[in-house]
Amino acid sequence: MSVEDKKHHLILVTGSTGYIGGRLVPRLIEQGYHIRCLVRDPARLQAHAWLRDVEIVAGDVLQPDSLVPAIQGVSAAYYLVHSMSNGSDFHQLDLTAAQYLAALLHSRSFPEQAYRSCLGVLSLARKYPGSFLETACQLLLDAHLLSYGDLKSELERQACRSISDQSSVVHENIRGETYYH
Repeated sequence: MSVEDKKHHLILVTGSTGYIGGRLVPRLIEQGYHIRCLVRDPARLQAHAWLRDVEIVAGDVLQPDSLVPAIQGVSAAYYLVHSMSNGSDFHQLDLTAAQYLAALLHSRSFPEQAYRSCLGVLSLARKYPGSFLETACQLLLDAHLLSYGDLKSELERQACRSISDQSSVVHENIRGETYYH
């Protein structure tokens, strides 16, 4: 691809304030690409020498409305966001969620379908514990079930099971199944 062609390709980079993203952006600029960075806090980019060479959009990948301006005109995206704040097993959650999202993207005929499905998955990630999401994504990947509806149903099933497991309390004042026999 010529430098002239690259100028017409807008690349979105999420996670540009992180270690990898902060090193990827200048490499893409050197190769002649036009870069847009999606960041929660634009002030965190102030220390980067390449700041004036990129377009910055304030937003959060977990806030679907903030993604609309970020994706306008984008021909490619690097998703470098991670969930370190979700506990010590964040790496497995990230891997499983990324695998599920990648499979979901590849299963769609049109980018718009894939994007909307990914937004749905991200919204579910905010509603359910990371362990639920990891288990559900792995289960659905193994079964080749790649839809938002399948994931939502599995997460709801896990939540119900968790509630019913918590409700089977053993206590001396609670009559068990043998009481009525």
